[in-house]
Amino acid sequence: IRYRGPLLDLGNVIILEPETGILFVFAGLDVVYGAAGDIVAAGAPIGLMGGDDPDLGAVLSAAGTAEGSGTGRSETLYIEVRQDNSPQDPADWFRTDKDG
Repeated sequence: IRYRGPLLDLGNVIILEPETGILFVFAGLDVVYGAAGDIVAAGAPIGLMGGDDPDLGAVLSAAGTAEGSGTGRSETLYIEVRQDNSPQDPADWFRTDKDG
């Protein structure tokens, strides 16, 4: 963990450095685990999203009308990947489907 704490207007932020020159920035978490300098084990949680737990019907309804835009959802996870201080497409770094 390179940084953990509040950052500008992003709220709780955790910045991971999996290797030199690569940074993963996660913002929008209600709870963040660990401290700067900690090593995060593979598969370990780094935090929890906030908000109320809606019932299943509300989740399905929001998913059907929002069309992936995040509209109508109370919480959004922000993910940024930087390589040598240049932004990268997070889809290149994270599995986006179950077969991924």
